Amino acid sequence: MNKTIYFATASLIALSVFSAPVMAGQKEDLKAQIDALKKQIADQQAQLEALSAQVQDVKVSAGNQFAESQRQVAESPKLTVKDARPTFASADGKTTISLRGRLSLDYANYFQDDAGPLATDFRRGSFGDATEASRARDLNDGTNFRRAQFGIEGKIDNDWQYSLIYEFGGSGQEDGGRIQDLYLQYNGFDWVRLRAGAFGPSVGYDDSISNADSLFLERASPAELQRQIAGGEGRTGVAAYSNGEQWFGSVAVTGAPIATQSFDEQLALVGRVAWLPVKSNDFNLHVGANATYLLRAPDQGPDVAQRYTLRLRDRPEIRVDGTRLIDTGNINTDTLFAPGLEAAANFQNFYVQGEYFLYQFERELPGGLPDPDFSGWYVQAAWALTGETRNWNPANGVFSGLKPAKPLSFDGDGWGALELALRYSFSDLNYREDLLPAAGGIRGGEQEAWTLGLNWYVNNNIRFLLDYQIIDVDRLSSGAANAYGAGVFVPPAGAQIGQDLEIVSLRTQFTF
Repeated sequence: MNKTIYFATASLIALSVFSAPVMAGQKEDLKAQIDALKKQIADQQAQLEALSAQVQDVKVSAGNQFAESQRQVAESPKLTVKDARPTFASADGKTTISLRGRLSLDYANYFQDDAGPLATDFRRGSFGDATEASRARDLNDGTNFRRAQFGIEGKIDNDWQYSLIYEFGGSGQEDGGRIQDLYLQYNGFDWVRLRAGAFGPSVGYDDSISNADSLFLERASPAELQRQIAGGEGRTGVAAYSNGEQWFGSVAVTGAPIATQSFDEQLALVGRVAWLPVKSNDFNLHVGANATYLLRAPDQGPDVAQRYTLRLRDRPEIRVDGTRLIDTGNINTDTLFAPGLEAAANFQNFYVQGEYFLYQFERELPGGLPDPDFSGWYVQAAWALTGETRNWNPANGVFSGLKPAKPLSFDGDGWGALELALRYSFSDLNYREDLLPAAGGIRGGEQEAWTLGLNWYVNNNIRFLLDYQIIDVDRLSSGAANAYGAGVFVPPAGAQIGQDLEIVSLRTQFTF
């Protein structure tokens, strides 16, 4: 448009110069036309400049809006999902929140001799529990949500880690819910992680393996006896953890589990060290040691004969029925020292682990009775039929769970991972059992357990566990009045109150 205007103007000027002479009036008219045309050109030029400025403003505004949009996208939270676990993260990734869940539905069938009257059928459960005295003769076939956990975990500003997990499952029956984990951990130091709150400290090897990765439905009884002293989920305390590529160490000061009340809370020290001296693609060897030292047993109050007491007892490595078949009863306890040794190894797709424990009581004085001690050990092995291997995890000093190389897929050739497992465990809660309890003998019983398992890992979130158990409980009656609950017939001192049984159990598990 500008070129056209300029060309017209030049043409008019040329005409005015080279045209024949014209009259004065015509010259005035021509000059007026030229001035009008110049004004029109100037107006159009101003309009063009205004339009150009508007276009520039639009470009700047659009650029600003795009930059703001990009900034909002960059600063908005990010959602990722891995192994069905949703995680929300800040734009810089320093703060996260992950949803966690674990569901374990168990079914068990107990094969026992038919129950007889209490006066003739001497099978018994825990000391002082009339319900267990009855149930020991006819354990409950059925189902139980062993675990129904929901909660959150994550980090704050990169250095702070937190976890809040609630548990609605239980042993023998579900309950209204309780805190499983509630802790805050600081990871800002290069060499140590510090934790405080309610959690399960690293008591031993089997205890340090997540139940989501365990070989069997339950841990071995000797490991359970160790962890019930000063470990287990929901235990209040403070702890420090450290590790390198081939070593792990932890120490914790613990109190009582949440919602457990006493006049004075118990106090204990828990420590564990682990080392991987041999590491290769095909073979890895783990060795370690752990110890629990009970500084103060739970205080039962000033009005009872035995003020500081502790007991050891356990179920036959299944929790569908909550009855305990071995039990020391309450022991008047000053201190307790429980050391343990651990070893584990994998060779390609074969895996083995084992532990040995001592439970050494020192009675509260004055008492005049000897200090009892008990023991337990187990060994278990697994063979991944589909060829998967377990890797040693330095963060908690144990071999991690099995992950299927080819998850189940009906559209492909994946069938998940299959694993055969075998375990033998022995728990001895007898001390001078041939002597009367008044002379210091404790008839807590011996339990032998064989377990054969078949595990199917459908994918990283779903698995099924099928266990067959042979349980042998050898336990003598103490003969003490009301030993098994008020009104329950007490078998004669020295009578066999244990039993032999078989158990078939199945677990359906989903985790995220």
